[in-house]
Amino acid sequence: MAAPYEFRTVCPRDCYDTCTLLVQLDASGQIKSVRGDPEHPVTRGITCPRAAKDMVRLVTNRVKHPYLRDTAQDELHQISWEEALELLTARLENTIEEHGKESVLLLDYFGNTGLLTLHFPQRLWNVLGATRTDHALCAKSGRDAISLHYGSDYGVQPDDLLHMHMIIFWGFNAVVSAPHIWDMALEARDRNGTSIVAIDPRRTRTAKEADRWIPLRPSTDAPLALSLANYLIQTDKIDHEFIKTYTAGYERFAEEVSHWSLTRASSICGPDERVIRELGDLYADRKPGATMIGVGMQKHLQGAESTRAVALLPALVGIHRGFFYSNESGFKIDTGYLSGRHQLANDWKTVSQVDLAPLIQRGEFKFIFVYNMNPALTIPNQIPLREGLFRDDVFVVVHDTHWTETTDFADLVLPACTYLEKDDITIAWAHRYTMASRNVVPPLGESRDEIWLMRQIAEHLKLDDDLLFENPWSAVKIAMKESLRGASFDDLMGGNCVELEYLPLNYYPTPSGRLEFYSTQTDNLGLSPTPQYSSLSIDSKEFILLNSAMTRYSHTQFQEVFGPIPATVRINPRDAKERNILSGDTVILSNERGQIRMQTQLAESIPPGVLWVPRQGADLDGRPTNSITLSIPQVLGGGSTFNSTVVRIEESET
Repeated sequence: MAAPYEFRTVCPRDCYDTCTLLVQLDASGQIKSVRGDPEHPVTRGITCPRAAKDMVRLVTNRVKHPYLRDTAQDELHQISWEEALELLTARLENTIEEHGKESVLLLDYFGNTGLLTLHFPQRLWNVLGATRTDHALCAKSGRDAISLHYGSDYGVQPDDLLHMHMIIFWGFNAVVSAPHIWDMALEARDRNGTSIVAIDPRRTRTAKEADRWIPLRPSTDAPLALSLANYLIQTDKIDHEFIKTYTAGYERFAEEVSHWSLTRASSICGPDERVIRELGDLYADRKPGATMIGVGMQKHLQGAESTRAVALLPALVGIHRGFFYSNESGFKIDTGYLSGRHQLANDWKTVSQVDLAPLIQRGEFKFIFVYNMNPALTIPNQIPLREGLFRDDVFVVVHDTHWTETTDFADLVLPACTYLEKDDITIAWAHRYTMASRNVVPPLGESRDEIWLMRQIAEHLKLDDDLLFENPWSAVKIAMKESLRGASFDDLMGGNCVELEYLPLNYYPTPSGRLEFYSTQTDNLGLSPTPQYSSLSIDSKEFILLNSAMTRYSHTQFQEVFGPIPATVRINPRDAKERNILSGDTVILSNERGQIRMQTQLAESIPPGVLWVPRQGADLDGRPTNSITLSIPQVLGGGSTFNSTVVRIEESET
């Protein structure tokens, strides 16, 4: 039980684990410490170094008041909230009148995933008919890919891992990105002798701690998975009764994958035939098993194809949804009601988040409202994006808790509340437990939450739509009316940790009502009914540039606590030696989109022909690393292709 000056709350960041936290206050009401809640069924008292430093971040680099940019001097000056609201709404009205509602862009993402932070404030922009993005920057292509065959993308729960005999982390560095999931895997190994396998081009921390690491060439996951499928079929290690009872299209799938011999796959992806055969035997013999599919694995041109190929493997050996990717679709939360999309049922203009930069550069949007996102670091193709944000005919409003790279481009900056300063409910995208997140300290300065701002804008615009003034907690209650298992909404609001209803693993909402090995949903998408593969062609002087998360940062958050994301590039020592590059040298990474200047680190964990940089950082001169990343959306889902970026490397003269 929490101490007298200790309060439970929930971390709402875009993270697998969604920790319940115990926040301790001193007698003056200041935060003394933040630690994990040992009573939570999944997170079990463990928390990351970021959450543990939230008391520092709370008061560091905060936006405390509204600010307006003086364009003549290019400086921000503090103004009152009333001045800010009058200016914002006047510019918004004028933009809609002169250029139409589609010239207004809502640019948001998952900086805070609370229901009342992420979904409910969208009602204003949906009522106005503003353009929005497809939210495809991170995981959407993988979700859509799995859904082609399963109908939705939910799978095993983290605590299901305790009963597994094999756990494969496929492109998933769980030690860094999901420590609670990794902790469950370690407990399963201690309890059951569970085999833990890591499949990854890099020798990540997860690969180092797994029982076996299978390195493969970047973006060749599909050949490995398809050859595994063929091996299981040819050696009759499949579950015929399961396939007959629960699936459709198996015969056509088997015919398609018959071309993927172990020899062919090995020549493409790297592991020798014996390794692939042994992995297939693990799938067949070490049941039940779980394949944990990392989001980063699908951030390349073949990402969706790779994801659906991997996700089909457990079904061949008779396991319902024997994978994990993202579990949000398994919970019965009506986010469409919260955002007002269901009630309005309008046909809003939606644009690509991955390929947004050229649209902003051309000035297609005259009013851009940014919240819950730091697009001036996170979106690919940064040079045209930043040029567009600087346009004189574009008015940029940023509502944020902290000063960021994006506030540097804002005409109007508005102070927002952190999760420690407001009430909300966060639904995890991995586990099935939730509780109300209560504010533990008052808002700093003049910070205001998203709902307050939504209503103030609505009132200044003289909007009277009931959607904008519905009690937010009444809306949450409606959205969650079918979602709580063995508990009431009052139990949830009373501070209890409650379990969410979760769709059965043997439920397949496809057109056939079965798991479809041969998808019937691809006709209008220009895709094959079965997973396919095409190679990425590069010459001998080029490198594939990978990026991924670091332990101390949640995307671009926490740089005010731990310092800037390191401007480093890791290179295999053999590649470095061939180019006379030493550790600590300054090098230039370049391609047709631009160049960045980074400091080298020699690392055996990086395979030849590959470079690695931390995601969403900046170079030694402050240029975003996303200045050079690929901005071509995937065909399925429109997802990012960061990890198909091709660069050259050379020593810098300075």
